[in-house]
Formats: sequence, structure tokens, C-alpha cells
Amino acid sequence: MHHRACEGSFHARLPEGHELRAGMVDGYWTALAARQGVWVTAQLPPGQGEALFRELGNMRPSKSSLDRLSRELGERVGGASGGL
Repeated sequence: MHHRACEGSFHARLPEGHELRAGMVDGYWTALAARQGVWVTAQLPPGQGEALFRELGNMRPSKSSLDRLSRELGERVGGASGGL
């Protein structure tokens, strides 16, 4: 079984293939958290999104995590549709 590399000290990644079955996005985002993260980064730069989530207190993604999430989903959408 192939495991993806950990990103940070506490972001354990699921074995590949399990992410899709579990509904995970980019290794550790649930579908709901990913929707919230993408919506926030569509409205604000990742650094301001990080500050907003810290203020709200429901999750604490870093600026780089929000940036990676946006890139990952952008690549998936762009690859599926042949580009936007």
C-alpha cells in the first residue's frame, strides 16, 4: 500500500485511494472544509483567509494550506474540463 507524505507534524495523510472513498480533498480536507476554504480564498487572499478562520475558530488552516487547496482544486477542474 502506498502512503502519501505527511504535510506538517500533525497532518497525517490517508493511503492513496482511501482519500477518494472517504471524500477527502488534497489529503486532509473534508468536503465541507474544502468548500469553505475555497469559498474564502475566492473572496480573500490566503493570508487574510487564514486570519478569518483563526478569528472564527472552527478550523485553523495555514495560508499555505489554503493556497495549496485552491491550486489542487483548480488543477482538478482544469484537467477535467480541458481548461477554463
